[in-house]
Amino acid sequence: MPPGYDGEFGPGIKALVISLYYGGNMTQGKLLEFLENIGISMSAGYLSNLLIKNLGDFEAEYNQVYTSGLESSSWQHIDQTSARVKGVNQTTNVICNPWYTVYSTTAKKDRLSVIGGLAK
Repeated sequence: MPPGYDGEFGPGIKALVISLYYGGNMTQGKLLEFLENIGISMSAGYLSNLLIKNLGDFEAEYNQVYTSGLESSSWQHIDQTSARVKGVNQTTNVICNPWYTVYSTTAKKDRLSVIGGLAK
């Protein structure tokens, strides 16, 4: 089979589902409804697994963007804002320059968290 084809669906459908869920902020229920409307039958369990399991490729890409971004400029802009994750207060860190932006969420808003983010 061609690369990316594992399981019942090819890379195009997988990319579409992930993009609509994370980028389009669609719920899993609406995604299943959308897929059904265009003639694609996907179980709720398969959709859930697609969205939360085997994300190693995305993590590797995130790390590559982050490392390349840090190397792309002699300066970085750092900002922090509050976030709630599953009802718990956390901090979203923004690290960027004109060529990239990465976001990360940490449990604490302190100097060590920022330094830890830069040292990735």
